[in-house]
Amino acid sequence: MDGIPSIVTSSIHQCHLLPIEVYSMLTMPKLTRQEKQLELERHRDILLATIDYVLRGIESENLTEEAFATFYAYYQQQKKQIEKYFQERRLITMKQRLNSLIMMGPLGRVDVTFNDYIKQTTGHEIDIFENLLIRVKKIIAQHKITDKKQLNDIAIMFELGKQEPSYSSATDTLKKIVIEYANEAKKKKAAI
Repeated sequence: MDGIPSIVTSSIHQCHLLPIEVYSMLTMPKLTRQEKQLELERHRDILLATIDYVLRGIESENLTEEAFATFYAYYQQQKKQIEKYFQERRLITMKQRLNSLIMMGPLGRVDVTFNDYIKQTTGHEIDIFENLLIRVKKIIAQHKITDKKQLNDIAIMFELGKQEPSYSSATDTLKKIVIEYANEAKKKKAAI
């Protein structure tokens, strides 16, 4: 990308739940038994559909039969684990697993078709870019990148803006923030 330092365009790192996301999961209002059941069913449906989606993506890659069989076996085991979490009513664990799967797959690849796939497959609404947008807004508000996770979020945002122009409104501001981050990194490296 023009004007964006290579530090941003390098490979995207896997992200983990941010403290605010963990906090919000732990402090959400107590659900009634029926509400929790609905949430469990929703997360189970979305998780199973996400695994199928990931497997379809793996099928389209040029993998050896052995590599594909390994991936397939792993994700089949994950489906069993999700059903176990569902039976044990472990909603927070299911939310964490969904976050992890999305970060590794559709969000990391900036897959703009994933939300629609989930809606068509399960009937459930999901927006994999919602938390990303919140985090990017915070970066813009502080006008500074403080760590590589934030840099990764901006890289994803740039890619999202290329695919969906409606997300590109903050591109100029983000470029300035990235350039400042790269300049600071160069200064720190030169000082060593």
